[in-house]
Amino acid sequence: MRRIGHLAFKIHHLKYQTAALLLSAVKIIKPMKIALAQQNYHIGNFESNTRKIIDAIEQAKQAGADLVVFSELCICGYPPRDFVEFSDFINKCYEAIETIKEHTHNIGVIIGAPERNPMKKGKDLFNAAWFLYNRELIGTARKTLLPTYDV
Repeated sequence: MRRIGHLAFKIHHLKYQTAALLLSAVKIIKPMKIALAQQNYHIGNFESNTRKIIDAIEQAKQAGADLVVFSELCICGYPPRDFVEFSDFINKCYEAIETIKEHTHNIGVIIGAPERNPMKKGKDLFNAAWFLYNRELIGTARKTLLPTYDV
């Protein structure tokens, strides 16, 4: 009987130790600061759009943000309409992403741009959100329900 009581005390004591460890871990983890960049982008003006995005990334860094989120198709401007049918237009999107990627040291950046479909099946392009961090492309998320159903 006494052993059971001792065991119950140990389990009870371990619960409090575990809870204390969890609470200390929560104190260590800082809240994520997210910046939202709502800017006016112009269709096909890659130089200006890229400069605006880089400036906003620098402002977000100065504000201590961990992540900055930009709008849909901010790289090329919205809506790009039939410009996306020109490979030069898509190449310029990719070049802008490469330039922006160099400014993502220690900050996550989500930008919107067309993404080429690597598969032969389906449409040639996706409307995608690109996640950049530490000068690398971490991944993309493709929009599935498009307003025009033809991009």
